[in-house]
Amino acid sequence: YIDAAFSTRVERRFKELIEAGQDVTLKDIEIDLCRRDTIDSTRAVAPLKKADDAIRVDTTNMTIEEVVNYLHGQIINP
Repeated sequence: YIDAAFSTRVERRFKELIEAGQDVTLKDIEIDLCRRDTIDSTRAVAPLKKADDAIRVDTTNMTIEEVVNYLHGQIINP
């Protein structure tokens, strides 16, 4: 289960949208992510949550490359 701190997710999404040329604020992103997280985690069918037997990977302080390398290492050399 891949996760990151809320503030990190906000910063990542903000950067992504700014680089795509969108005019957004950090507050816009915070509101949107909070709303989406609530919807995703409370929906009646297939709510987004960590499975009991899943391993949580906190990517808060990792780059995309570090995440890929970590996951690759876990799959190839568990």
